Amino acid sequence: MPIFELDGLVVPGDGTQLHRATHGFAHSSPVFCRNRHRQGPNRTLVGWQSCIAVDGGHRTYLCRTCGDTIYVPTVGPQCSHRDFDGRTPSTRTAVSAEDDAPSRSATDDADIAEAPRTADPEDNPDQDRVP
Repeated sequence: MPIFELDGLVVPGDGTQLHRATHGFAHSSPVFCRNRHRQGPNRTLVGWQSCIAVDGGHRTYLCRTCGDTIYVPTVGPQCSHRDFDGRTPSTRTAVSAEDDAPSRSATDDADIAEAPRTADPEDNPDQDRVP
């Protein structure tokens, strides 16, 4: 079972309990992934996996170093995971970024290079805004 922390302190439990925090209540998060990579800001992607059996779903903690995912609460044999649109994971079709991207030619690249850039006041705060 993973070790969980909140505000830098190790807390007891399996990550499903709410704990009193500095500004209210919060869930604890895993300290390490199963491959012993330290988790935390910029190291973990926190998400959600819907599940019919567990109060709507699981919080997920994806290790950005190795791709390991910790599910809270733990996935059990009664769990049935579905995407938000109702598809089960086995009915999805994997599409890579290369397969999904439209094909481009050298003339497309030239057109992009010659296209004028739209002025954005955020890019150049000294530039006057055009109505």
